[in-house]
Amino acid sequence: ARDAVAAVTGAPPAALAALAPYAHATVTLDGATLLLARVPELGLDGFELVGAPAAVDAAWERLRHAVPGVVAVGDDALT
Repeated sequence: ARDAVAAVTGAPPAALAALAPYAHATVTLDGATLLLARVPELGLDGFELVGAPAAVDAAWERLRHAVPGVVAVGDDALT
């Protein structure tokens, strides 16, 4: 997840790896600011993108096209 998010957002992988669980950083993608939070709910290295709906949709589309097999896992998947 870290490398995929880094590739799409431009955030350095080392900076993402250094984030403590539930810590966050901000990135700018296509002029929009996204909050990138490290979330380990599933015991895996995961990230949540928070921002304006259009910006999150754009980031997701980039991820979907850049990383074969990537899937979104939301809170619904945890229940």
